[in-house]
Amino acid sequence: MEPSKKKLKRVTHACNYCKVKKIKCTGDYPCSNCKDNHIICEYSKHNKRGRKIKPLEKKKFNTFSEACNYLQDGITIDTPIINNGNSKFNILINYELLDNFFNYSSFELIPFLNYSIIENRINNKEMHFSLLFGLYALSEILKPYSDYSIVNKFKTISLQFIELSKLKRKINDIQLIEAFYLLSHIENGNKFDFFYTKCALKIFLQNNIYNLNVFEYKEDNEDKRNYISFVYVTILLKHMYAQVNTSLIENVELTEPIEEIYSNMNFDPNRNKITNASKTLTDSLKFYENSSKDLIIHKIKNDRNLYSKFKINKFTNEVDISELLSLKYNGKNLISSSIINSLDYTIYMNQPSKWPVIVYFNVSRIRNSLFIYSCIKNKCLKFNILLLIDEDIQYVELKNHRIRQFRFSNSTNLTDPTPMFLYKRRLYGIFLSNRMFLYRIILKLILNSSSSKDLISNLKTNITCEGLDQKYSLHEKNKLLHKNFYEKINQNNQSLISKENNGNGNGNDNNDNNNNNNNNNNNNNTNTNTNTNINRYNFSYTRQKYWISNISYMEMNNDEMDCFMASCIYHQVTFVLKNIISKCIDFLLNNYIYYGRLSKLKALHLNMIHYFEFPSAMALYEIGIIYLSKYVANHGSDNYDDCITISTDIKKLRDDLKKGTSKNNWYFGKEHLFNSNKIKITEKIYSNHFVPKMNDNDNGNVNDNDNDNCNDVNGNVNDNDDDDDDVDDDDGNNNNNMKNRNYHKNNKDDPNNFKSRTQFQEEEIIKKYEINENNLYDLCDPLLELIYNSKMKKEYDLNLEEYILDLIDSFYNKNLESRRYCCKNCRCKENIENNSKEQFIGLLKLLKYFYNIDAFIPKNCPIYNSINSVNKYLYTDSTKPTYQYFFEELVIMSSYFKEVNMFIDNFKHLIEKANYALRYGLDSFEINDLPNSYF
Repeated sequence: MEPSKKKLKRVTHACNYCKVKKIKCTGDYPCSNCKDNHIICEYSKHNKRGRKIKPLEKKKFNTFSEACNYLQDGITIDTPIINNGNSKFNILINYELLDNFFNYSSFELIPFLNYSIIENRINNKEMHFSLLFGLYALSEILKPYSDYSIVNKFKTISLQFIELSKLKRKINDIQLIEAFYLLSHIENGNKFDFFYTKCALKIFLQNNIYNLNVFEYKEDNEDKRNYISFVYVTILLKHMYAQVNTSLIENVELTEPIEEIYSNMNFDPNRNKITNASKTLTDSLKFYENSSKDLIIHKIKNDRNLYSKFKINKFTNEVDISELLSLKYNGKNLISSSIINSLDYTIYMNQPSKWPVIVYFNVSRIRNSLFIYSCIKNKCLKFNILLLIDEDIQYVELKNHRIRQFRFSNSTNLTDPTPMFLYKRRLYGIFLSNRMFLYRIILKLILNSSSSKDLISNLKTNITCEGLDQKYSLHEKNKLLHKNFYEKINQNNQSLISKENNGNGNGNDNNDNNNNNNNNNNNNNTNTNTNTNINRYNFSYTRQKYWISNISYMEMNNDEMDCFMASCIYHQVTFVLKNIISKCIDFLLNNYIYYGRLSKLKALHLNMIHYFEFPSAMALYEIGIIYLSKYVANHGSDNYDDCITISTDIKKLRDDLKKGTSKNNWYFGKEHLFNSNKIKITEKIYSNHFVPKMNDNDNGNVNDNDNDNCNDVNGNVNDNDDDDDDVDDDDGNNNNNMKNRNYHKNNKDDPNNFKSRTQFQEEEIIKKYEINENNLYDLCDPLLELIYNSKMKKEYDLNLEEYILDLIDSFYNKNLESRRYCCKNCRCKENIENNSKEQFIGLLKLLKYFYNIDAFIPKNCPIYNSINSVNKYLYTDSTKPTYQYFFEELVIMSSYFKEVNMFIDNFKHLIEKANYALRYGLDSFEINDLPNSYF
């Protein structure tokens, strides 16, 4: 069978050369015949077959609505693109819609346009209809009870006029770029948003950015260049947010994909009569619908030559994430932090001139965080905790050192003008939520979990620093916990031995032995309340303290404490980190809700509706699901010990914090980091652990203060005077041996590997299950203490000292082996595969970072520093749980940003999970990622 010939497409209009030669024309430009013969391809004007189109000059419009209906279906090429043509198009000027646009919003939605600019262009007959109808569409969106069918009509007409400008080859006017920016606002959060800003940027770049017509500036002077730079950077930032919202973060090269040609805004000779923008855009967006999210990583893996292009170290594989994800045009970067810092203009009119730095920073951080998380989750990148720490350091740097106007005082809400305060608070809210999202990413990666319980912290902090004693090490503070735990294990072993010896003996004897064991168990557990109450959620009210520093401890019930003590060192450290990081999330959460309540009351006092920018939807969603997690963990109650709500009495809470009467606060870190009274734990690790031998003049050595009259914060832990004598003796022995950086242990042989009694027979347990309070494999206390006192040679120095690394090399694997069967998390195969020594060192660096951070302490807390009359400036609502408040705020946003429904739908799904958990007495649920998104 002969192969079928390719069917030629039908062409209704041939070029002049093909007409003369009477040959088949392909209809392209240039057609294949002209191209092969090197002839200039030209098409003469022709009359379209079929129904005659009524010439526009004979068409009359009686009303604005009639004109819109006519223009929506397509615009003929003889239609003017600006209002300097036929006077009958003056009917397209609708001042009522323009007035509504600038009156409905509580802030200037378009930073580079105000009413006077629009009015001036209209009066001077220089107003582009594409921009005008974009304003009409946004005006309809912002109107209460807006009609989206009308919005779509205005949006389509705006696109038709953009298409007409392309047909007329008049695309070098900045008003077309401004029109694309308006259209991107209408389509916030979807691929049209991404595509419109991309089209605008390519017009800029095809005209070398500054070779554009700007009506207000006839001459090429500095003012014109500043205005163009303002519009250019604003659209760059909008495009970066569109990348995040559409999960197209790795689409950094504007010239790709090559197949998509609409954004090039080139003239199409085949369509020179009437516009059809909707079909053209639909065809163009098909290239992005099925595009891969992992473009950059796959490119690098397939082409090693790209290492130099993306500045990747070939030996260490270290990469600058910001450089990797920077927008590019033909391989050249379009934006950087240095460019942004050099600009001096307001992102919104009448606002501080450096706030564009905050906008760029916010979108860069959330973009980088999402990229790192996605690549690690999909195993495109190796897990590297330092990448995530670097992102958090950027938050600290911005907050402390960069933007003065970004800082809040206890009277900011009283001194700032209302519009400025509202915008400032929204920007700060996005900053806080992005940082919380970064912490959630860290928790998901180190815990390998998406449980809502990971966001709940049982960490308590003594912020008054009263009753602290510097004499005792962590092991001394936690000594009774270890003793009780090991005695409990020994009692269980004795029970197993009795069963083995008795065999099939008298049942009464067995009962007597069991009773004796139970009595011994009750007598030895001195730190446990015998009258433990269990509610319907199987939650023990008896709480125990495990100290992780001199001012902070984890409070757990008996079951939680037993689980922690039985865990391997890897999962003990991850549990400590989980509590620390979730406590830091609480600090950020309280900041957000405090300023949110201040701004909500101010917004209610305005005479216009208060609108949010689209990035605020991500913030509302993030805060909402955290409060939902706390609501479930608190068994359906909205009263939390460590978080404020929309009904909390802030003044009373502030007074309690200042008195220090409660440890239920949200503070963590070294409050006295730069104070001579800095609280530290002694660096001496006692004889039942490992002692780093240091030189006498080592700066890391901390001497006890004999004149310290403080009492131990845990009164029932160190209540024996003999303990002090023991400590002094140990100190003397240790000081004499601190000359070499080697380790020594006590003279006892290492105990046998820790094996679970469910894995072996009783006789094997007797031989290998040998454990007591001097067990050499309890590494948590010494490691926490060494990390806490670890010196930082420079700011953010996360390198671990040699003696810490020696300790890990010697005993880390032995600890994992000894706890393999009793550690709850090690029983999961996935967790065993992830707890390598390299990753464990990364966790210790993360722990060192949080131990030394000073961001989450009372002096940085707005609640702690609030004024006496703060309650009268706060919005309060006790009729609903706090998570419900944020859900309703998202619903309000969806009335003008339809893509917010993506967040609402997933929030509803999580609420259903939460209700299921509460119904069946559970205290957690799984927080799933948003579908088709990085989130």
